[in-house]
Amino acid sequence: MKIKSTKTALASAIALSLVSATFSSSLFAQDYYLCAKQGTKTMSDTTVIPMWGFALATDAVDQAAGCAAAITVPGPALTVPVGDNVLNIHVKNIDLPEAVSVIIPGQHAPMTPVMSAPDAQGRQRVISFTHVASMTDASASTYTWSSMQPGTYAYQSGSHPAVQVQMGLYGAVTKDAAAGQAYASASTAYDSEMTVIYSEIDPVLHTQVANIGTPNEPKYGSTGMTSTIDYNPQYFLVNGDDSSTGTPIAGAPLQTSLIRFINMGLETHIPTLHGDDMAIIAEDGHAYTNARNQYSVMVAAGQTRDVLFTPPAGPGDYPLFDRMLNLTNKTPPFVTAGANGVLTSPGSLVTVLQVGTNADTDNVLDHKDNCLLEVNPAQMDTDKDGFGNACDADLNNDGIVNTQDIPLFITAFQANSQLVDLNEDGVANTGDIPELIRMFFTEPGPTGISN
Repeated sequence: MKIKSTKTALASAIALSLVSATFSSSLFAQDYYLCAKQGTKTMSDTTVIPMWGFALATDAVDQAAGCAAAITVPGPALTVPVGDNVLNIHVKNIDLPEAVSVIIPGQHAPMTPVMSAPDAQGRQRVISFTHVASMTDASASTYTWSSMQPGTYAYQSGSHPAVQVQMGLYGAVTKDAAAGQAYASASTAYDSEMTVIYSEIDPVLHTQVANIGTPNEPKYGSTGMTSTIDYNPQYFLVNGDDSSTGTPIAGAPLQTSLIRFINMGLETHIPTLHGDDMAIIAEDGHAYTNARNQYSVMVAAGQTRDVLFTPPAGPGDYPLFDRMLNLTNKTPPFVTAGANGVLTSPGSLVTVLQVGTNADTDNVLDHKDNCLLEVNPAQMDTDKDGFGNACDADLNNDGIVNTQDIPLFITAFQANSQLVDLNEDGVANTGDIPELIRMFFTEPGPTGISN
């Protein structure tokens, strides 16, 4: 009986150990499936740039089929949940002629460098920091980080990175120390967050890399434009956009936003905030002992910086621009005649942080919203009276929606006039009738604001 009890206890202990090992190795692991593919990006001046990038697969099956999604540059944002320590990135090279890989500078992982074939003198060089995913591989390559640390990092190709990163094989990966808290110190808590990724494009480099081995282009790896020695960027991007139209919402007044700066270009950029300062709390995923309050922060090539921005009371816009003055592109997207016939225009590394409340969650802040409590991101105001279509069925402008508006609605409806496009779907149709009924016997607004 004693032997039987001992065996039972031993079996239970083994089973518990197996369950614990399985629990710790799989339950607390975050998996992402990426496809490395070719694509293009159309710039604001209509120039089409060849790109390499990562596409996010829904699962391993979608990845094996080549990923239904197109590439994005920057690549998909990867997040490691609080409490998860293991990150697995599975990469399948779909159509890139050169082998690729994934590394996360600043996060520890075992690596197996790949060396080139020996030259005539027997010398070799590292061509990849770790094992690679080739187009001829039948299955995906897996890259594992078993002890992910909190912070803001970039994942990127570790193979021929000077060129492959420039081509677009990069993205952001983040992990918080606690919910709503970037690092171990409670002083790094935040209410909202955003990521700002700077990058650059040299069209000559992209074109030559994309035309590997074609008769009229230098072969990739020759003495032509195959490295960044003659790097000459013509486009400067914020989160993949070169048009300076981005206006991210930085949260409500007096609330703290965590801004994660990542520079994936090859030149230094210095984001500078106009109208307030920022508390710099971390560099390359390492938290500072004491925050540094500055209105600008230098972000070198490949570097990340975390800052906290707490705007004062009241709504407002805060321009954020590169102090290195990379503020125009090769062909400015908005061209105006300048002095001596020079074409000049704002563009590139300029964005605006919007601060304010957003009652209807339509990404239009209340102090700019023409329908405060109706979701209307298009902000249509066909009759230009200051109230958006979504909260204004007062077609005769007498201050009330009533039976006198019905004939006007019918006339406009038959003419397919956007005046009665009350649901803002771009056309006047039967979908607008319920909206008219909803607003019957109400004033235009009062959720709207006038100009």
